[in-house]
Amino acid sequence: MEKINRDAKRLHAIFIAIFTFSGAALAESIVYDDFYGTARYSTIEGALKLAQANALNEANRLQYSNCVFVGYQSKRPNFYDPDWFEVTAAYTCQKRVLYP
Repeated sequence: MEKINRDAKRLHAIFIAIFTFSGAALAESIVYDDFYGTARYSTIEGALKLAQANALNEANRLQYSNCVFVGYQSKRPNFYDPDWFEVTAAYTCQKRVLYP
């Protein structure tokens, strides 16, 4: 009877160890990445909206979420046609990744 209890305890300890290590294999990590979108438009507001949409579309395509707008940079790329604005918008996004 004592041998059966010892074997049962040993088997129980093995199962606990297996479940503990297999649970560690499913741990998550959060990865941060920066995304940039660029657009040209006749108004700076329109160019900013398009640039933000481009950056967020790329982040969503790569399955990133929880994006935070960092800022933007604007310029007039052509001095001969000053009615066009070029804007680059920046976002920082995160994604949960399983690691082995």
